[in-house]
Amino acid sequence: MNIHRRFIALSMILCLALSFALAGGSGESADSAGGDGGTRIRVGTMPNHIGVPIQYALVNGMYEEAGLDVELILFPTGAPINEALAAEQIDLAGTGGAGVFALAAGDCYWLGDYVRTSDGLGVYVRPDSPILDYQVLPDKPEVYGSKETVEGITILGSLGTTDQFEAVCWAQCFGLTGNDISILNMDRGPAVQAFKMGEGDAIACGGPPYNFELEAAGFVEVADITDVSGVTIDDGMIGRKEFVDNNEEAVRKFVEVTYEVVDLFAENDEILYEFGLNFYNENGKDYSGDMMQQELDSKDYIGKAEMSKPEYRFGSAMVGMGDFYVLDGKIEAEMLPNVAASMRPDFLEGIYGLDLTVYSE
Repeated sequence: MNIHRRFIALSMILCLALSFALAGGSGESADSAGGDGGTRIRVGTMPNHIGVPIQYALVNGMYEEAGLDVELILFPTGAPINEALAAEQIDLAGTGGAGVFALAAGDCYWLGDYVRTSDGLGVYVRPDSPILDYQVLPDKPEVYGSKETVEGITILGSLGTTDQFEAVCWAQCFGLTGNDISILNMDRGPAVQAFKMGEGDAIACGGPPYNFELEAAGFVEVADITDVSGVTIDDGMIGRKEFVDNNEEAVRKFVEVTYEVVDLFAENDEILYEFGLNFYNENGKDYSGDMMQQELDSKDYIGKAEMSKPEYRFGSAMVGMGDFYVLDGKIEAEMLPNVAASMRPDFLEGIYGLDLTVYSE
């Protein structure tokens, strides 16, 4: 392991410890499915739209039926998932934008995009913020702010996730860098509560249910993640290279079963509504039916139908975010090729009978 990877691993260990402390534990183990002696797979994910397909397959015995012994461990955000992968505490994961750091470290593969999550991701401010007085970007008319009003502000958000990505992209719109703003590292739930209490100048929102809560409280979005980054965020599946290389058949089965659920959710909102609502509330999300419907309206699952479209590009969010983090100095330039080299469309190509094009700029 070179010095850059050791530094990233150490940073992630500190982030993991903090995130687990905020979550009240070291990762909550969900139900396990015994596979009659089949390959055991430790899977990390979050109790949100990313984790729903995996949880659905688990509780409905689909992994067990495929001969897999799956243990699911829930994490508060994607940053501690990265650290659990680096520490070999989990083998596969459903994760979001934070996964780009694990790919850049060179020890993981990207196995597939499966949910488009850009809606609700963005930076919010209070309605009396001076930032709202400025719309100075002709090519981005929905983005608020200026160099003078954004420079030096404190933004609440979770480091190493899309929170940081959207905040820094917003700053870059005004000729600033990530060093010109201060991101106060907080888990998303506590960050929303702290912002309501007057802490910070802005908050980087990680999507549902937090954007619903911020909007209900009267806060205003000043920077949508796609507007400021040009990247459409597709969350998906990541795996440790060593585990994947040594267990390719078991991984193929896991991917196949998970995407069977993804295809189901892409076509059937009723099943997703009922199951997702229960899953979220069982894990402390306090979701209402209206909030669940809003999420259904803003999230799209990416299965065979979407991947069959000629414009689809595998791994576009991870590759695009990797380029951005190099420009902002968060990923070393020599590590960037690891992101593109991590792309493994072959599992889904075999499962779906498709010839997928990997995204490249």
